[in-house]
Amino acid sequence: MVTFKRKILRPLLVVVTMITLLNASGTTFLPSSETASSELVLTVQTERPHYGPGEVVKIRGNLTDTNGTAIQDAKIAVEVKNPRNNTIFLDIVFSSPIGTYEDSFRLNKNTPLGEYHVYATANAVRYPTTMNQTTFIVMENHDITVTNVKPSKTMVGEGYFLSINVTVENQGDYTETFNVTVYYNETAITMPDGKNYTTTTLPSGNSTNLTLTWNTTGVAEGNYTISAHATPVPSETDIADNTYIDGVVMIIKPPRILSFHCTPNSFSPNNDGRQDTTTIRATFSTTVNWILEIRNSSGTIMRSWNGTATFKWQGAMLQQVWNGTDEAGKIVPEGTYNATLTGKDLYGTPLEPKTISLIVDTAKPIISDVSDHPDPFNPHIGQTTTINYTLSEKCHVTIKIYDPASRLIKILRATQLAGPNSMTWDGKVQGLIVPDGEYRYEIYATDMAGNEATPAIGTTTVAP
Repeated sequence: MVTFKRKILRPLLVVVTMITLLNASGTTFLPSSETASSELVLTVQTERPHYGPGEVVKIRGNLTDTNGTAIQDAKIAVEVKNPRNNTIFLDIVFSSPIGTYEDSFRLNKNTPLGEYHVYATANAVRYPTTMNQTTFIVMENHDITVTNVKPSKTMVGEGYFLSINVTVENQGDYTETFNVTVYYNETAITMPDGKNYTTTTLPSGNSTNLTLTWNTTGVAEGNYTISAHATPVPSETDIADNTYIDGVVMIIKPPRILSFHCTPNSFSPNNDGRQDTTTIRATFSTTVNWILEIRNSSGTIMRSWNGTATFKWQGAMLQQVWNGTDEAGKIVPEGTYNATLTGKDLYGTPLEPKTISLIVDTAKPIISDVSDHPDPFNPHIGQTTTINYTLSEKCHVTIKIYDPASRLIKILRATQLAGPNSMTWDGKVQGLIVPDGEYRYEIYATDMAGNEATPAIGTTTVAP
């Protein structure tokens, strides 16, 4: 029989003494015998170097080791002291997976002015504690902010005016006077008065809407980013919000009237079958909604039309017949009338108006003071005869000459002005001298509106 002897094992008591070290903020860390071979590298900074009372101070930084490796989940104590060395903020944050950390707090509105100190202390397992600090200045609160900028249109024709509304707010504690400028891309707009800014005064806590008008003359076609900027006032520290960027405005070629005329220019709405109407025609550079108005010499609208000229491959065209009647359907009095063409393209950009004149004329022209000289005349020796007459207005004149047998042998034509006029006959037909005898001539005149004069008749004698 085999006997086993029990062996009694006494427990081994191992006591590990932890040495606790405290930094100024009470953070603990492990003794150097348990630390890693590298050290912590801690940065700390504020978002801005200057703040005003009542503003939010943002603090951020980064934590790595000396090898550049990000330290995650490290405890970071953040402490802020005012110029009187009083702690006004104390907080604990933890570093992110990439070693960054952030913190923030709001200054009291009655906080003292001067230099503030920010202390950051980092504690990570196996690393010795490290500390860093930065400062910022609290100054009087002067703060102008642009909160909105809005153009009245997103598309405008080059050469036209565009209104841009800008909202500014005084978030500081003092009344401020400052300039506001609107930019398209990096260029300041030019306003109708030639300035590129407007000046305003704004009490503390107030906001206002400003309207700046952009003269787009000379601006190239394209898309432009619109922004508004308020010039920083003295002692202003928060200038990041002095600029506000809006969307895009497109500058396009403005719509244009390419041609505008009427045919005939003078007409006689008397139902005689000759030039009783006139046709007004126009062409445009793009699709437009047009308005055509006929006004008398006093500026009263006698007749108007409107419509849409759609751009096609041959262009955008308008053709409107006027029969000389007003809106009530009555024939308008004789006289000179103005036809004015206006309108807008599909984006609301107006056409530059154009005006042409036309004449309503229902009176017949008059031929008077008819004579001829010399009479008789001898074409065999090179003589000619001149037929004289007076016109009451500008006319197309036709003189028909008949031989002694009443056969039409010659036609003379000319367009002549009002007053004394004449035409000359050399006594020849197709280069041959006509036989001697008495020849009758008839003078016909038609004015520019198509009205015909009562013909005038005379005779002349060809000598043998």
